[in-house]
Amino acid sequence: MLDKLVNLDRRIIYAIVLLSVIIPLMNPMGLTIKETESVKASYQAYEDLPEGALVLMSIDYGPSTAVELEPMALAACDQAMRHNQKVAFMALYPEGQALTNRLISRLKVLYPNKKYGEDFVNLGYKAGNEAVPLKMGLDFRGQFPTDTRGTPLSDVPMLSNVTQLKQFALVATYSAGFPGALEHIRITASEYGMPLVVGTTAVQTPQYFPYYASKQIIGLIGGLRGAAEYEKLANFKGSATGGMEAQSIAHFTIAGLIILANILTFLQYQERKGKS
Repeated sequence: MLDKLVNLDRRIIYAIVLLSVIIPLMNPMGLTIKETESVKASYQAYEDLPEGALVLMSIDYGPSTAVELEPMALAACDQAMRHNQKVAFMALYPEGQALTNRLISRLKVLYPNKKYGEDFVNLGYKAGNEAVPLKMGLDFRGQFPTDTRGTPLSDVPMLSNVTQLKQFALVATYSAGFPGALEHIRITASEYGMPLVVGTTAVQTPQYFPYYASKQIIGLIGGLRGAAEYEKLANFKGSATGGMEAQSIAHFTIAGLIILANILTFLQYQERKGKS
């Protein structure tokens, strides 16, 4: 019996691990998630804004990091829409414009009464890294003369009176790396004094904590865990919560299998030793 368990077909092991991922994704069990202060601050930044406030949201990630960053961006968009705030999307990251369109598609499903140009707008991707936020602060319409549909900003209802960056109540960047968060920290926040929320991948989060501690940014959301915390705070049913549960349960399953394998191997050794 021990020999059979020790030499168990690896496909059975793979199936057990696969189920430990699939089941929580399809049916989240509601594991306890404790919110960190930096995520609470990010959530509160939107909560403190009045109705009609303008939010500039920079979508600075691509498909490879969307699993971590899109859930937090979508939860923040949902929060803004619920509070009747208006979101202007931009991107320093080349693929950000396309992923903004995906966010907007989700918003149209969640809020069919919200209208493009009145409640949200896509200003698109601009090349130039730090030069983009630098010019935004000097001449916002010079940097973004039209939206991605070619409509002049003066004809976009929610931005018809916007000529300066400081007319936005909040800036948020959901960033996979370069260009993205650091450019906004150095220019948007530090140079122009704009309140800035940063969302980033788990592997990059530690490098941004000094900016949060020094209050150069007002909020920080780190990776899938941070996105799950944000979903809980915003009472938003997104993919991060199920993803965190799947990740946690899969880790416990793998650790349990390793421990079990060592116990079985030890028992097998003891059994053979007793026979010899």
